[in-house]
Amino acid sequence: MKKQKEERKVYERKGDRDFNMEEDYDNFKKRKISQLDKKGKHLLVYSGINRMAYEQLNDIDACKAWVILYHFRAKSIQSMLYEEFSAIAKRNCIGKSKSNALLTKLHSELLVQSFEHGFHVRTAQVCEETGWPIDFSIKRKDTVMPNANAEGGLKTKTNELSLYFLIQEEVCYNVKTRREEPLALQKLMLRHLNTIGNSKVVAINESEAISNFDTTVQKVMGQILDTGEKKKERRAKM
Repeated sequence: MKKQKEERKVYERKGDRDFNMEEDYDNFKKRKISQLDKKGKHLLVYSGINRMAYEQLNDIDACKAWVILYHFRAKSIQSMLYEEFSAIAKRNCIGKSKSNALLTKLHSELLVQSFEHGFHVRTAQVCEETGWPIDFSIKRKDTVMPNANAEGGLKTKTNELSLYFLIQEEVCYNVKTRREEPLALQKLMLRHLNTIGNSKVVAINESEAISNFDTTVQKVMGQILDTGEKKKERRAKM
């Protein structure tokens, strides 16, 4: 009787001269894609997001329970329920930044603009007030003129702006308004960030970015620069 061929370990395959890392990884991806259902394949092809890492918050009971308690009962983020929700939300946020090509392109463009206009960009952040994830946190330091009675020279004040990238899995089509809008939890998230959070939040729709990327970048840059300019105008009028 012939002996069954034993499965080779990973470290044994890598030590083989004929082993090709890229070919092995491509075969692994093909096997995983073949295991997806029809909906999963459709989302993988048309959105570019890695469905094997992304989890739909609106379908998870723990996430829905946390958001409802936080919204209607002001439940504290110091709870085990929030920890479970936060772990899923953070993985989704990091997965988007790593696997969505359009989001990576936007990040690169923001880095280029940050050198010219003097602001700092951080990815995969969390709002300290609400606990919701943020794709981009942008901080810009502006010079503040002291009051006539104040002592000391010029001071700097940090202006913050948050960006959230809504992928196609996080939006739906409203038949009445004939426009795309965020899903239930994402809509509450934006509301919490804008009303309770410590910085203004700008939502970017993936569909709009796909149709016109340059306009999306101009919109974001307009919000970043406008945040500092408006505050300067208010201080000048005082």
